[in-house]
Amino acid sequence: MPKISRVKLLKKVKSNGNWVLVPALFDSKGRVRRDHVMIEARDEVHSEGSYYLDGGMAESDIARARGQRFCRRGKSARQAS
Repeated sequence: MPKISRVKLLKKVKSNGNWVLVPALFDSKGRVRRDHVMIEARDEVHSEGSYYLDGGMAESDIARARGQRFCRRGKSARQAS
């Protein structure tokens, strides 16, 4: 059975003069609250910026997705074993 993947919805906003990726907020029905983000445990409204999806894949998952052609150090799987 395939794993159910989960992703995070992030928004890149300008905070204190720097562009940072912060989590987007959702309403009680699971819909995105437009322009609402969580910064330092506070709900803030930022109309600027873009949304991004973060898959949160670990290195082992990335290697598996590439067919395990490469190990962590750039060697092929055959050379590493």
